[in-house]
Amino acid sequence: DYEGKPIQNMEKRNLKSEVLRNLIGYCLRKGDVYTQYNNCQYLILLDGINRENCEVVYRRIRQRLKEECGSRAELKYSVLSMAEFDKI
Repeated sequence: DYEGKPIQNMEKRNLKSEVLRNLIGYCLRKGDVYTQYNNCQYLILLDGINRENCEVVYRRIRQRLKEECGSRAELKYSVLSMAEFDKI
């Protein structure tokens, strides 16, 4: 929500999640893949990209979200490289 807390209203949360899903699909390259992990989270696989360019993709999605949902809309993200999966 606009205070940085998870949206409690499920109908509103589902609507915002749908908007986010569409924006992610629009902002990614053809070879990238994404899926919905739960009603608030998405997993994105960016092939052949470094950490700095992950930030570029994040900013692109975030900017589009702010345009669609208002300037207070916010995203959180983290990056995990495939090399780090071996440590899990």
